[in-house]
Amino acid sequence: MRFPTSLGILALAGLSLAAPAFASWPANDGVPTVAGTSATLLPQAGGGLVVVTQGNCSYYPLSIFSGLGLTRSAFDPSGALATPPESLSCEYTDPLNGGYGWGRPVEDGRGHLFAAYGSYSHGWGSSQLYALKLGWSYSLGTAESYAPYGLKGNGGGRVYQLYANENTTTSVITAYLACFDSAGSAWPKITISTNAHSGTLGVDDAGDAIVAWVERPNIDSTSVQAFSPDGIARWAKPARIPGWVWSIAGDDAGGAYLLTYPPGGAGAPLVRLDHDGTRHAGWPAAGVDAAPGETYPFNLGLVADGAGGALVSDTQTMKLQRIAPEGHVAAGWPAAGLALPIPRSSPAIVPDGTGGAWVVFGRTVGTGDTDLRYGRITPGGATWGDSSGTTWVTAPGQQTLLSGASDGAGGFYAAWDDRRTPSAQRIRVGHVAAPPPAVTVGFPNGGELLFLSSTPLLEWSVSATGPIASIDLDLSRDLGATWEPIAAQLPGDRRSYVWYVTPPLTGDAFGPTYTALLRVTATDDAGRSGSDVSNTGWAIYDYIDAVRPVTEFDASPCDAGVRLHWVVASGVTLEHVVVERSDAEAGPWLALAAAPIENDGAFVAIDRTATAGRPYWYRLTGTTGGETHVIGPVRAAATAPRAFALAIESANPARGRVALALDVPRDVRLAVEVLDLQGRRVATLANGGFAAGRHRVEWDGRGANGQAPAGLYFVRATGSARTLIRRIVLER
Repeated sequence: MRFPTSLGILALAGLSLAAPAFASWPANDGVPTVAGTSATLLPQAGGGLVVVTQGNCSYYPLSIFSGLGLTRSAFDPSGALATPPESLSCEYTDPLNGGYGWGRPVEDGRGHLFAAYGSYSHGWGSSQLYALKLGWSYSLGTAESYAPYGLKGNGGGRVYQLYANENTTTSVITAYLACFDSAGSAWPKITISTNAHSGTLGVDDAGDAIVAWVERPNIDSTSVQAFSPDGIARWAKPARIPGWVWSIAGDDAGGAYLLTYPPGGAGAPLVRLDHDGTRHAGWPAAGVDAAPGETYPFNLGLVADGAGGALVSDTQTMKLQRIAPEGHVAAGWPAAGLALPIPRSSPAIVPDGTGGAWVVFGRTVGTGDTDLRYGRITPGGATWGDSSGTTWVTAPGQQTLLSGASDGAGGFYAAWDDRRTPSAQRIRVGHVAAPPPAVTVGFPNGGELLFLSSTPLLEWSVSATGPIASIDLDLSRDLGATWEPIAAQLPGDRRSYVWYVTPPLTGDAFGPTYTALLRVTATDDAGRSGSDVSNTGWAIYDYIDAVRPVTEFDASPCDAGVRLHWVVASGVTLEHVVVERSDAEAGPWLALAAAPIENDGAFVAIDRTATAGRPYWYRLTGTTGGETHVIGPVRAAATAPRAFALAIESANPARGRVALALDVPRDVRLAVEVLDLQGRRVATLANGGFAAGRHRVEWDGRGANGQAPAGLYFVRATGSARTLIRRIVLER
């Protein structure tokens, strides 16, 4: 018999990886793998991709019979085949009695693959969990009694299998949770329920299993419990959720989203649980209905949106809904869900990491050919507007979409059944990179007159599919013939800059000339850059010859508070400088004990007493030759980091301790580990909850066996939907 199982969205939650080089992937096609009927896409740290396909094979030793096999193909970030296709396993299939074959394979976070296989073929053995290429398997029961509820990797070297076996005499169903490492020796199975009706499996940010099960006779509610990789129940008692839990996704803060279905009712309430199993504060007691009116839960899919919220798809109504982390439909999204402007099909919906999503779909053209197309939905719920989308693959024949996955840098991978040559059918894999950031200059954008020594606020906007790493500002005084820097490597979340206008002028004694331009360049975490220039020229002029002791003064948020930066004009000595702060532009002003640090005429002071989220005004006072000057004011507010980041603060190569900075924009559970070239864990630096802010993590260069040898190592910070990796060279 068959039992209800959870169905996931046709995509993989967004990863956060080191910036990969995708430029060599074909622009309007893919690269071939092997023949098959399904494809699982497994993005790798650094931008590579593993593709596991399922297809027919010749069963050995009974080679006269057919079988179903799995084949692994690995591609580097440029789209080149890193390793030739490799057969992983072939299992016998009885054509008369059928069988459900292979389930979708998963990785354990260490490069090891696992998949379950089952068959109805005359009792030919039991259903098995296979550790592919590792030489062992685990029996999950006879084919007639086994039901797969879920197989998940936890990203830390373990895989969880939730399954059930039915006593064919009593019809009682027992649900089990098993966990394995690559050696198959993690811990024996745990009995979840001795009278189960159905079950669902998920994994949270910490790599713990989230298990939901419906137990007879009360099938109107679901029990939920979290289990650590050591097999310990993490919550004091199971949580109880009305209805059936259909799918589970991490919430990027140590808890989980649960998509539920009310038996006999309609809709799809989304529930959020915190890391201790309690309901998340502020969420409605009944959850948020993510698919109003839905009566067939097999069409629903759930995935984290990469920005703390969740995306819910409904392939019956062809709608997508985004739920904000606070427990309501996200701003700009219709309450009834966003209608996808595509033909009725089975699209791949892939999060872009910012709360938006890519939609990849097929569209019939001509006399039966099917092209592949895509479009992007923004975090605010805006679509590309029509059913055409961006044309991607236009090869002859039918191109049937199979699966999609995030590339970890705002773009996506997709796999499809390629029928351009029917006699040589193959599965192809392609890649579409996220577009570069779109920048729009706001001020000055043409026709403005800026006076020397004034402090205009330069403004711009940026739209991007991923976090912005830095902003650069450049000035031209001759309509773009030459450029000079105004500011470089500003924080990626900056959208304005206070600029002290400096000479030379764009004009003469007869008046100003409008030949100045502002250029703003935004660079994202993947190294892509986009820029914009003022629409028309503007002018720099002055009617008064005034003393300008400071050429630049600005304030910006930093992890320690607010950073004040100023540059003293060449040849000027500014004495008795005091940094002052106020809650209002007009004062009153309070002198701060923020000692400035000088570097060749540039000064930096940190206001470490600023309260996060509260805006302040800052100014400088100082004297030159007995004359007092007041510079400013400028405005800033201390904030938490806007994006997850991992940086090496100490020397690299390193000879002693290695200092790491970890930026966390919101409360989250993370594991920070040191790995060697073979992916083996050398040391665990942290594993637990991190509050929003900047954290310092250190490695003393030692592992479990003492001092680590010289060589190349990787530091990896792992959450449910984010993996940050940095390289360290250790010298001795």
